[in-house]
Amino acid sequence: MKIGIRPEHIYMDGEGEITIKFQSEVVERLGNSTYLFGQFAKQSGFVVHHPGDKEVVEFEEIELTLSVNDFYVFSEDGLCISNG
Repeated sequence: MKIGIRPEHIYMDGEGEITIKFQSEVVERLGNSTYLFGQFAKQSGFVVHHPGDKEVVEFEEIELTLSVNDFYVFSEDGLCISNG
């Protein structure tokens, strides 16, 4: 089983009830939004989308929050079992 979450449902401002540590590797500040690419739990490929311009530097460790209601659960064969 795997758990997934969309990048726009990962919060930098404390909206969720679960807090995780994230290390940025690449930061794309586009003016109207910011994308962070980095590691969570020592696994690369984690993406965060923040609306607006957010100053984060490469390799900075930050706290992010998630809401259980935004999780997707996938079976072993990749089928979505449950979403929010």
